Amino acid sequence: MVAALYHRTVLLPSSLILNLIDHRYFYDKFDDTDGRFVAYYTCGISRDAVSPMLLANKLLFGDSDFLRSLPDYINNASVAGYMIEQAVLASIAFNGLSIASR
Repeated sequence: MVAALYHRTVLLPSSLILNLIDHRYFYDKFDDTDGRFVAYYTCGISRDAVSPMLLANKLLFGDSDFLRSLPDYINNASVAGYMIEQAVLASIAFNGLSIASR
């Protein structure tokens, strides 16, 4: 799931770990340019469903690995918005809000 959100390569193709992947929502395909399998998610609903769980398990959406794929999706408002939203929520979750008391 993390690889799908980060749009990164996976160590093993999902065909080798069928019991761990719900292929209705996540999949991988071979990228001829890199010679590796790259993970994808099928729709925003699956992406949005796993994000809270990953954030609760300390996946930092604001790290450079996550945001590195932002240029790939900059013309897709839904994905770009999701990425920025998750980076902001992760920052608040891990660092809190810097609100000065009056």
